[in-house]
Amino acid sequence: MVESFQPEPSKTPPSADDLKFLAFWKSFVATINEPGLKNFKSVALDTLMICDKLRSTDNFINKCFNEVIDDEVRKRITDRTKLEYTSAEIEFANLFTSSAKKEILKVGNQYRFRQMLVTRNTKNNNPPEVVFNFIETKKGYRLYGID
Repeated sequence: MVESFQPEPSKTPPSADDLKFLAFWKSFVATINEPGLKNFKSVALDTLMICDKLRSTDNFINKCFNEVIDDEVRKRITDRTKLEYTSAEIEFANLFTSSAKKEILKVGNQYRFRQMLVTRNTKNNNPPEVVFNFIETKKGYRLYGID
């Protein structure tokens, strides 16, 4: 799985890379809300890490998409006060399919990894979060997984 994870501190104002990621996030949110998830597959790798299990993107869409991305998450992913993003360079064990490995950009011997943390509710001091994990590829950011 993930061998090392050192988040980079968030920058104020956002860097050019942060702005690129935030623009991608807007388009990603649009794919989630499309009827039939028409463009969702184009922003996801063919295999996703969902709640610590590898699943094909088709399996995720057919079996548990609406459980993971429920109405509360759909509502909160557009509310900037409920979002926090991070960036890190990490090393992965062998979790990618060979087709995904060809797309992913490496930074030295590591991968650029971005996360968007979505707070589910704010009723207590430790609100649960949904974490969307993205990896940078030759085609832009792609969804890697959701925790």
